[in-house]
Amino acid sequence: MVDEFARLSNGVQAWDGWKREWFKLTASILQVNGDQPAIANMMGMKGPRGKYPCRYCNLCGIRLGMGYYYPLKTPSDIPNKFRRQTTANYDALNLPRRTNLRNLITSVVQASKNDLFRETGISGLSPFIEVSTVHFPNSFGIDIMHLVLEGVAKHLLQLWMGQMAFDDISEEHVDQSYIISLNGWAEIGRTMARGRKTIPSVFGRSPRDISKHSAGFKAVEWWAWIEFYSIPLMYQYLP
Repeated sequence: MVDEFARLSNGVQAWDGWKREWFKLTASILQVNGDQPAIANMMGMKGPRGKYPCRYCNLCGIRLGMGYYYPLKTPSDIPNKFRRQTTANYDALNLPRRTNLRNLITSVVQASKNDLFRETGISGLSPFIEVSTVHFPNSFGIDIMHLVLEGVAKHLLQLWMGQMAFDDISEEHVDQSYIISLNGWAEIGRTMARGRKTIPSVFGRSPRDISKHSAGFKAVEWWAWIEFYSIPLMYQYLP
């Protein structure tokens, strides 16, 4: 596959049936898509489980137990044994950017040293490294579906349902105005269920009672919840 991409980027002879002449046909890869683990594998990077998870910036993780945590600023109550690894102090609007990622991947793989793999977030040589038309990292898409639909949307719902765990905040300091009661969610769910027969198919699959079925929601249902249902249904419940 990679060999074919390379040949197409250089151009191959093709026949123009309308002009009745040969011409040089070229083709380039515009974008490589997938979820975050797949993108990381295709780029030759460790991705969301590495010390340096991002392909665009040099945000560094702090090791906690079996995995990494990625704060913009190191929490004040983090144990000293973890604090010694690194101190995070990032500006969210001005993160340190990666540069020359293609060359970095090649040089780290050639050096083949464990500490370099760990300190750069690189895991191996990408199969696309030899395809000149592929840009590292801009040719590799952002996984919006899992980031927003199955990440942010789920966490917001847990917050509104009062299921979000606030480990560092006592219950009396949690703003209860952002938590909808069980009765409120039951009414929201009934409203969604009553609308199943009247909502146009352009809105996607018929809505399900979110108070009962959110654990089984597919990405398209989370999308419809964000786009169409959440604001009008929660308008009278949230500040």
